[in-house]
Amino acid sequence: MHRCDALHSFKEWKGDRDNVVVYAIRGPHDAGVVILVRSPDELYENDEIFVRETVAAAELAVIPGYFCD
Repeated sequence: MHRCDALHSFKEWKGDRDNVVVYAIRGPHDAGVVILVRSPDELYENDEIFVRETVAAAELAVIPGYFCD
């Protein structure tokens, strides 16, 4: 199982540090994908996909419980 609890505890966006944006994408099929994007603090440095992973429906089902309060 993935560490959604660790991502959920990330609450502070700091403009002078690298940050992370996480996307969970679900479609009309059983699995989905989680994409973690590194957003650097450098003005001219591009965001980069840091993790792209296919996840099972059971793992996707727990994500709203972590992020939708």
